[in-house]
Amino acid sequence: MTIRRGKRLAAVLVVCAAVLAAACGGGGSGDSASSDKATACPVDALKDAKAPVEITVWNNYTALAKRTFEAMVAQYNASQAKVKVNVEPQGISFEEVLRKYKLAAEDKKLPNLALLEDTTTQVIADSGTIIPGADCYAADESSQKILKDFLPIAVASYTADGKLQPVGFDVYTALVFYNRTHFKQAGLDPEKPPATLDELRADAEKLKAAGVTTAGKPPVSMVAASWQVEWWLTGVKQQIVNNDDGRKALATKSEFRSDQTTRLFDFWHKMVVDGLANPVPGTEGQTNHLFAMATNSASMVVESSAGVNTIAGLLTGTVDPEELKSLGINVDPATLKFDLDLNVGPFPGLDQPGQGQIGGGAWYLTNGGTKAQQAASWDFMKWFNSTPQQVQWALAGSGLPVVQSAVDDPQLQEKWNTTLAGKWNKVAFGVLQNVDTDFPGPLIGDYKTTRESIRGAYERVLLGDGQVQPAIDEADKKITAAAQEYKKTVGG
Repeated sequence: MTIRRGKRLAAVLVVCAAVLAAACGGGGSGDSASSDKATACPVDALKDAKAPVEITVWNNYTALAKRTFEAMVAQYNASQAKVKVNVEPQGISFEEVLRKYKLAAEDKKLPNLALLEDTTTQVIADSGTIIPGADCYAADESSQKILKDFLPIAVASYTADGKLQPVGFDVYTALVFYNRTHFKQAGLDPEKPPATLDELRADAEKLKAAGVTTAGKPPVSMVAASWQVEWWLTGVKQQIVNNDDGRKALATKSEFRSDQTTRLFDFWHKMVVDGLANPVPGTEGQTNHLFAMATNSASMVVESSAGVNTIAGLLTGTVDPEELKSLGINVDPATLKFDLDLNVGPFPGLDQPGQGQIGGGAWYLTNGGTKAQQAASWDFMKWFNSTPQQVQWALAGSGLPVVQSAVDDPQLQEKWNTTLAGKWNKVAFGVLQNVDTDFPGPLIGDYKTTRESIRGAYERVLLGDGQVQPAIDEADKKITAAAQEYKKTVGG
């Protein structure tokens, strides 16, 4: 996997900002959008349409994901005459899409399909703005094959109130990206990434001792992002909120104050104090931790797998940085060169490799259009969820396949075994398979406040006064207050 192509650094950084921040850096919302309650899914309403039914689709795709999705939509539109899908991008982050979705709900001008972040599952289920996916799959006998083909962790993660809420998924996991050259220089095995946080520290100590980074910078670049804290806690089955992490009943109390949270915060605080990790604030669109990797100022970083296809494409020369301009990403050609030998490993867990939860987004079918539009939206999503389209999306888009038949496809397997992006995605899919379907992560109504509270505590420990327990206690109180307020809002 050695890469010596001299690709432009600016292109990589902008792509990371657009793709990675959109994937896992958002916050979810604690406000319920207002609309009429969802009704049963009218899957047969398209049959009587006299003219092509137009539907509007919202998403936040950028780079290769944007190009691939729009090409797939064009392919679907050309394949039949009943439906015309119109794609309307709503920015580059899930937060942007959600803000516009809430305004559209208030104005009763919802799109027909919307891609929303994983953190919004509970609030969207409570909002009365969607037709639950479970209703559509129950109403359409021909969709049962797809439902049974879905990866169990996707269904488990996006089930709320006993029902599958979305009609489709766009999922990611997390990886540790590391510099193989630095590993070799430090006497480490360049084919053996750290599997746990303890191993990450041990590797960091050797990297620091070898002085492999620019100007002796700490070998681990890290962002104080709430989602990473959540993943580490979920990986060791530590609830963030009560009621089985909000899975058995609406969460009403924080469980954030725990021995596992203290253990995690202590670990990273010591990494910073000992000069092994360089933290940056977990603000939306943060790229300084990625910049450190690109300039050899760091040897390792933990990040989302969302940008794998684009980043690997830039490294191997299969994606021209100039092409990114046509995708809405402006790149200055007269910038620094990108010259790294990178590899990836599974998300390093507290105890074992690959422990975490699912990330990304889900496709929701709204109840704002006509019955014919709802049926048309369902038809498109059935097409998108089918094996050939999931293979295409996994090969050229940004997400991982969500149906087992796509995973087993020979074309996908060949790419996963022979190309850089494919090998990285194969590692990411291994993390996805490792997530426990009985403990997939929290369902939280006011996820926005929860994430802000966790991030605030994390930043205080890493970038502030370093007081672990007071930071955890403060976040715990805020999460409980937000959960109780949310319960009042939804009338629980």
